[in-house]
Amino acid sequence: MLMFSVIGEGSDTLEIRLRWGPSKPDMTLSLQSVFYLSFGREPFTLVPGAWDPILDRITATTLMPSDDPWPPRVPLEIARTPELPPLLWVRAEGPTQLDVVAAIATVSEEARR
Repeated sequence: MLMFSVIGEGSDTLEIRLRWGPSKPDMTLSLQSVFYLSFGREPFTLVPGAWDPILDRITATTLMPSDDPWPPRVPLEIARTPELPPLLWVRAEGPTQLDVVAAIATVSEEARR
C-alpha cells in the first residue's frame, strides 16, 4: 500500500509510506524541497487487492548539478544548472506510477522484533 502526506500547510515536504505487508518491514520516504511531483494509477481491475496501489519497481537516481541536459524521462521543466542543488529523482512503476524530484531525502525502515 502507498500512502502520501504533506507536512505542514504550504510545505514543500512530502512523506510517502510504503506498506509491504507482513513479509517486509514498512518504509517511509521523507522528501523535502520538492521540485516535482506526479502520481497516476491505472483504472481498477478485478484482481485481489486491486484497490491498494501496486508498485512493480522503485528506483532512485541522483541528479547532480550540471550544464548538461537532463537525462531522458526526467520530468523537470527547469533548466539544469550548476547552481541547482543535487536532486534525487524517485520513480515508481507499475499499476501505480510516481515521479518525485526533491533536494533532500530521508528513508526510514520499520524496526521489527
